[in-house]
Amino acid sequence: MPPKCPAMSPGIAKKTRKSLTLKKAKRCGQSNVYLVLTAAATAIAMLCKEVGITALGVCSAYDIILAHGGVIGRTVILLVLGHSTRAVSSWRSIPDGVVRRMVWRHVVLMVTGVGLLVARWIVMGSTVPRFMKVDNPASFLDSVVFRSLNYQYTYSMNALLLILPIWLCFDWSMGCVPVIVNFSDPRLLTLPVLWVSFIMLLRRGMAQGRGSQTSR
Repeated sequence: MPPKCPAMSPGIAKKTRKSLTLKKAKRCGQSNVYLVLTAAATAIAMLCKEVGITALGVCSAYDIILAHGGVIGRTVILLVLGHSTRAVSSWRSIPDGVVRRMVWRHVVLMVTGVGLLVARWIVMGSTVPRFMKVDNPASFLDSVVFRSLNYQYTYSMNALLLILPIWLCFDWSMGCVPVIVNFSDPRLLTLPVLWVSFIMLLRRGMAQGRGSQTSR
């Protein structure tokens, strides 16, 4: 018969619980500090360019898809694909308190985003911005298909500039990027490369998150 482990004394158990509580409170405090810093950085970014508010969306996507070992992202994907049984199993593997804290972070991000949009609306005199064709020629194309293709090409070009900033411009309007108007345009080849690369990076990130969660 294997030897029995000695029971933990009440004093040690109390100290252990207190230590765990303090560590948890410290992590929550750090998370709140990061939330405040994120909101402040986003507000500063919007002073330079209105697209700075998209940082909140990036934080939200990261929190859902990749954070916590990617378990929440896998659960959402399984639900979308209709694998309800596997989704329930994945949901049960989520540690206690993770979803509650994630909801809290998203509430803060949403309130921050709404507040910044309202402030932006007030600064602009409660009027909607008006864009002309020279500002964004792709938005004025009659074909919805080519409009969408041009938007996606813009994404691929921005992704390339993140990796290899070989040319930069302070303003991409005034026809700096010629619009795609036919299917023979070779720039369309960048679109499948963009989305395949994105899916591969997403799968790799989720796989690494799953591995790190298993090793804990």
